[in-house]
Amino acid sequence: MMNRQPQQVNGPRKGPGLLESMMWVSGYHLAQTVSGALLLLLLILAAFDGLPHHWSDFQELAIQLGQGEIDWLLTSLIGCATLGSLFFVLPLAFWRMSPRPREVLGLQLPSSHQLVLLAGAVVPLGILSDELYRAASLMMAQIQQLLIAQWPVLATFELNMDSISLIHGQTVLTAYPQLLVIVGVGPAIGEEVIFRGVIGRGLIARWGVIRGVLLTSLLFAIAHLSPSHALATLPIAIFLHVAYLATGSLWAPILVHFLNNALSVTMMKYELGQNVQVSMFLLVSSAVYVSAIGILLLRNERSPSRLQWANLTMGQNQRSVMTSAGGAPALAAAPSWLTLIAGTGVLCFTLSFVAAAMAAPTL
Repeated sequence: MMNRQPQQVNGPRKGPGLLESMMWVSGYHLAQTVSGALLLLLLILAAFDGLPHHWSDFQELAIQLGQGEIDWLLTSLIGCATLGSLFFVLPLAFWRMSPRPREVLGLQLPSSHQLVLLAGAVVPLGILSDELYRAASLMMAQIQQLLIAQWPVLATFELNMDSISLIHGQTVLTAYPQLLVIVGVGPAIGEEVIFRGVIGRGLIARWGVIRGVLLTSLLFAIAHLSPSHALATLPIAIFLHVAYLATGSLWAPILVHFLNNALSVTMMKYELGQNVQVSMFLLVSSAVYVSAIGILLLRNERSPSRLQWANLTMGQNQRSVMTSAGGAPALAAAPSWLTLIAGTGVLCFTLSFVAAAMAAPTL
């Protein structure tokens, strides 16, 4: 009787399901907390030349910090949390996508024309995100007032505090390169590896492209905790996943994520664009512009990296459904009339953005 050898799986791991994805989100926050706590511990050890012996020593340190400027401490803790978490999540992500993590995640660079399209989406995405944040913050403020009217004790709590508010209060005294590293590099790499590279891959493999992208984007929004910040990240999250699907390169969403955060930090640091009146026409044209960039990225893209991504991600049934005439799995190419709409959207956005900037009152 012949002994049957166990069937070996040559492909990569499928990726996490919904429950494991939520564990990844919680683990990412835990990694940030641990990184910030380690830095705080090192600062305490340096301040006392070792561990303090009495609780009064902690009280004295807290008084000294309260009497001085502690923005540097908040900035250092945020920076350590975002950058230090990479030492936890990156090895785990590579292990989860073994045995070929670099191939599965797609660590090749996008093409030059893809880079141009990706960079072109940053400004309209920033406009949409900023206006969503303002609208959500106003709505949360009104909700908070209603809750305080019912339960006055809630007046002592800040119900809508988020990282944007914290960073905005520190931009004046923090060096610009430091802000770029803290707000741009750390979140761009860590969040894209986790949400697009690991979580998104597993959810798309199980739920299909549309539902997988929406679920991943929803988890990405929830991970930002504040309702205002969460709502503002939704259009960015969806576009980041479209960029990943279209290019097959994880560097594509990392680049857009970094540029978006860098744009936000630059505008906060140097108080740019505060007087620009965003009209409904500018918002609509921004949405059309972002959609146009997505269409142009997806149109007739059959690069080896993208086909490789499709083969590694989707099951056999999905590959059969999404097979092109030539037998290669690919997303449906956009017809020519959609390209015309895309070009019109880009033109309308440019004109409306220039008009809004020129109409802004001068200080």
